[in-house]
This record gives sequence, structure tokens and C-alpha cells, in this order.
Amino acid sequence: FDNDCFSNWQVSDQHSQARSACVEIYNNSKVIEVKVNNCSCSHSAGDGLWIIAKSNTEVNNFRSTDCFRGGITVVGLSKVTVNNWVSTSATAGMFDGINTELTGDDTGAEHMDLTVNNMITNGQVKVQIPVHSTGTLSNIIQMPFAEDTYRGFTFSAVGGVLNVTNSILRTG
Repeated sequence: FDNDCFSNWQVSDQHSQARSACVEIYNNSKVIEVKVNNCSCSHSAGDGLWIIAKSNTEVNNFRSTDCFRGGITVVGLSKVTVNNWVSTSATAGMFDGINTELTGDDTGAEHMDLTVNNMITNGQVKVQIPVHSTGTLSNIIQMPFAEDTYRGFTFSAVGGVLNVTNSILRTG
């Protein structure tokens, strides 16, 4: 999936940019089962994969390149497992990498179960784990990146649990 956003948009507004994922996985009624195998997303002004509320999503052998907000962005109320992911950012100002965000449904409940195994990135690693949620990051290798870019890693787990093992992470 190639959004080719840089030739389509010279300047975008933030709303359009946030809603411009290569692939959006969304459902607000019942939980849906999604499998993404052997795919790539590139050149998105928003996300590569944008996983929103109520899904059990499994992603295997995934590649993301130059996705502005994140190669994969997860927004609460989902169970997401990612295995074997290469995330690269070659264009200045592109974060790519992983981005999880706290959000709530109409009841204010937030729940996320996130597992990422075997990721190589020169992009960001930004993981926020909500209340009553879990995150497991294993074998995450963050490659060197230009010092004048905001990348690095950010973790928070307010009322949730985040485990990071066997990983190399860098500050930005």
C-alpha cells in the first residue's frame, strides 16, 4: 500500500493528515478479527496501519516506510500482535515506527493488549499503555538516526503493565 502522499499533497491540514492511513482497521460495534500478512505501507501523511477500536489484529512480516505518525498506530480497545516488522524512515520529519495512543469509548473504558516481537526501526517507539491493559515488546532494535530529528522512545503505563525485553533503544 503506497499512499504516495508527498506527490499528492504539498501541504495538508492536521485532520486530513491524521485520517490518511494506508489501511484503517475500525469497528465500533462487535470485535472483528483481522490478519495482515506479508504487506508493506509507505509514504503516508498519517499512519501505515491505523488500528482503531474493537479488533483482534495479527500482523506478520510487515514493512513500513516513511509513514508520518507511525508505521503502525494503535488506539485503545484492541488486541494487537505484531511479528517481524521492519520500519524505516528515510525522509526528514517522518517518524514511522510504532505509536500507541490512549483513548476511550463512550463509557470511558480503555483496554489494549499489545505484543510486538522482532521489530527493527530507525523511527520512533512511542508506547502508552492504558489502565487495565498490557504491552509486551520483545527484540526491538532501534537503529541509529540523525540527531536533529525527534525519534527515540517514549513509554508510559498509567495503571497498565508494559514489559520490554531483549531490546536496544536509543534516545533522540
